[in-house]
Order: sequence, then structure tokens, then C-alpha cells
Amino acid sequence: MTRTCKKTAWRPARSRSGSVTDRTNPLAVKVAALNIPLYRDPAVMLIDQLKEISIAGELEVVETANWNPKVTRRDYMVGDCHVVG
Repeated sequence: MTRTCKKTAWRPARSRSGSVTDRTNPLAVKVAALNIPLYRDPAVMLIDQLKEISIAGELEVVETANWNPKVTRRDYMVGDCHVVG
């Protein structure tokens, strides 16, 4: 007894919120970071890594005086927080 399989075209996986694997329609995310090189530089590296998995990151630089009120209001999508010490 021989089994035959029909070949089907490969289709990229799709998520419910859109097409994460589709390079023409990437998911858009804002990355908030303090305007200090210690916080800003890792945020830029994060955005670069997100591009590899089809997520378009946008850097939102926040001044130091405005950071705590922004975090308190939870007015961010992705916040870059480091604990140094």
C-alpha cells in the first residue's frame, strides 16, 4: 500500500493581531528611554534586534524630569529601565 501526499505551497504563520512574520506590514512599537547614553544606547540596540523579527521600533527619548511622571501614568509601550548599583 502506497501513500501519496499532495504538495502544498508554504504559507508564513500569521498571528491574530496581524502578520508578525510579514515584512511588508510590521508590528509598530514605541520604545521609551531616558535621554542619557546609559539608557538610550541599549534602547537603540533593542530596536535593531526587534527589526530582525519584523517589529518596527520607534525610539521615544524622554527627558529626565519627565520620566517619572510618564512611568506613573503608564504612558509607554516598552520602557527601557536599568537598575544600576
